[in-house]
Amino acid sequence: MMESKFKVGDVVNLIDNPSMYYVVIESILIDNGIFRRYRYEVSNIRTDDTFVYDESSLEFQYHDVGWEYYLNESVRNGLPAWRGKLYNLFACYLDFNYKNGIFDSSEVKERENDTIPVQFMEHIIKKHSVYGMINRVLGNRCTTESAVKIRELFKLSLEDIVEIRRSMLSELDDINATGADRRYHNKYKNSDLFKDNEWDILLQIDKLDVVKGVHVDHYPATMTNLHIMEAIKEAYESAHKEGAIEIGRDRDLRTGENITEVKGHQKYVGRSVTHDISICFLYSRDMNLITTAYPTSDYIDYNAKKH
Repeated sequence: MMESKFKVGDVVNLIDNPSMYYVVIESILIDNGIFRRYRYEVSNIRTDDTFVYDESSLEFQYHDVGWEYYLNESVRNGLPAWRGKLYNLFACYLDFNYKNGIFDSSEVKERENDTIPVQFMEHIIKKHSVYGMINRVLGNRCTTESAVKIRELFKLSLEDIVEIRRSMLSELDDINATGADRRYHNKYKNSDLFKDNEWDILLQIDKLDVVKGVHVDHYPATMTNLHIMEAIKEAYESAHKEGAIEIGRDRDLRTGENITEVKGHQKYVGRSVTHDISICFLYSRDMNLITTAYPTSDYIDYNAKKH
């Protein structure tokens, strides 16, 4: 990973004009698929005017902790106030039970300008919820390579793994259908969501959920869709920046259009106190929304959740 030479709070001057002093506001990583380079948004210490310079134009003088705190904490990292109410993604489909991928157009329109529109929340749930993990790893018919590995490990027939998949998804549907007020609200005190052998199988499913060589992080099984959005909102409200702004390409899931970024996207990390979980999320400055959000921990020890 290409490292940024300067960080927020660094005081720098122009090489061509040493008397001009600035404080670094943002690191901007530009990636056009051919080359990667950093530019820096800086503020004139005397006038507060802002400029953007290439890395080669600036020279480091010293790091100012006061400026770093002000820019990272006092101004809330440039994030706008959260927009929209919490919602259960599954309730946005025309058919809750089968989740056929067809959304109720009125639900989509109502949340189109939320911090997390429906299409982006669907991406988060499909990739980072246990519900999505089970579907991705086992497939619809439990005939994937990973499903075969699990069958061999636990000495299961095809009928067995199909029934286990159905049973686990049914339980997850059940807790999502009733929202956040059911007995599963406290995710650390649940022994009855799945059977013991299902928890063991879930742990193996988790280990096998690898996309492009990278393990996918998942929210705890007993967090409903509503819990996940609640946790993301709490993380959003306590977030700090991680790394530089990146400018490249993105996709607007609301329209399906590819976007050549101008303002870029920023990685943040925040904490949900209610659900005792840290969450990483990406915020698109061009679309003004969260594009993805996932827990920062390694894979979850599902066996530990039984006790």
